[in-house]
Amino acid sequence: MLYLRVFMMNWFRLPTFALSALLQFAPLMRVAVAESTVAVSPIVAVIRWLTGAAAVAGTFHGVSGATGLTITAGGAKVTTPTSTNGIPIPGFRMSIISSFYGAAAAYRFSNLPPGLAGSLQGVITGTPSQTGQFTVLVTGYEHSNASGNTFHTSFNVSVVDQAPNVITPPSSQTVVAGTSVSFKVTVSGTGLQYRWLKDDIELPAPAGTAAAYSIVSAKATDAGHYKVRISNTGGVVVSTEAILTVTQPGPTLVAGPLDSNIHEGEPLILTVLASSTAPLTYQWLKDGKPIDGGTTTTMSIGSVKSTDAGNYSVLVTAGGSSIPAGPAVVKVNPPPVLSLGPLAGDGTRALTVSTIAGRSYVLEDRSTLDVGTWSTVAPVVATGSSTALTAPGSPTAAHFWRLRVVPLVQ
Repeated sequence: MLYLRVFMMNWFRLPTFALSALLQFAPLMRVAVAESTVAVSPIVAVIRWLTGAAAVAGTFHGVSGATGLTITAGGAKVTTPTSTNGIPIPGFRMSIISSFYGAAAAYRFSNLPPGLAGSLQGVITGTPSQTGQFTVLVTGYEHSNASGNTFHTSFNVSVVDQAPNVITPPSSQTVVAGTSVSFKVTVSGTGLQYRWLKDDIELPAPAGTAAAYSIVSAKATDAGHYKVRISNTGGVVVSTEAILTVTQPGPTLVAGPLDSNIHEGEPLILTVLASSTAPLTYQWLKDGKPIDGGTTTTMSIGSVKSTDAGNYSVLVTAGGSSIPAGPAVVKVNPPPVLSLGPLAGDGTRALTVSTIAGRSYVLEDRSTLDVGTWSTVAPVVATGSSTALTAPGSPTAAHFWRLRVVPLVQ
């Protein structure tokens, strides 16, 4: 309790609120001192600040006496200090001025963001390690050794994440339907959040919010343009687009065309067999050049000529990929020529025929040339380019022979 003592008078109580106001306007009287004796008139009072006076005005006598906090960084005034997580700050310098005691000579800080420290001289430095909003409490001291009168205030510090920066964007890919695919991005920054987009439409979580976007089994509908938006408290960045192309499985060759050794006038039939889940297309080639109309599984010529000899191949395409089949080597020989030898005593005749080794033939005969049915005399498998035969017959009756070529089977 505070008292007003008037000389030549009794003690009178001085109301607490009146003393508090008096102390605000008479700061030099706030230090507790021994009772002063001065020459005063009977109406002048002498104040003695007794124990408990500090509680009246509070330990922070400068709540109304501090004219404000000034924060500077690099010579520029800062309204709200802002720093970036993981990035050293150049330093925020504090300045508190009291209307009673002038500028603070020393400072102490509490509730600084993790990673930052404040010096006695009022400078905050360090590397913040946690994002968020922090209310920092500052105590200013009258003397440089952090003693004497104190004045308190506070200010807000905002620590944001490092703004994201795309180092490696996702890459375009071409995959076969049914296989897996993954888009990845390399980004610098802290507290990153990801959102993948396909054709500018956000992909659903959780897959669309991970650092990488994966598809277990690609389908044709997965083809498109992919990019990722990365954000944090420091900013937002969008990667460049990556194009996904999904192809159907390529063809599988089941059987290719076979070599063919034939006579002029024979039909030529070449066949390829392939499989695929995608539609198949074909293109036949002769000696590397496309054959007009050769776009089916079979390439045929009704009656070959010597100019039809060559190497035949076919390009089978499905799902955007192709495989070659062949080549099949086609040899064209002259038509077989049957030579009749002299008649033997038993009515048989020796026959000689030009053949193709390994090919099968049938020797046939009949008694008249223009009518009747040809009868099989004997099957013949040629062993070389010329084959000798013995044809049965009659020494007196007319007889006709022919050699029929057995068609090749593809």
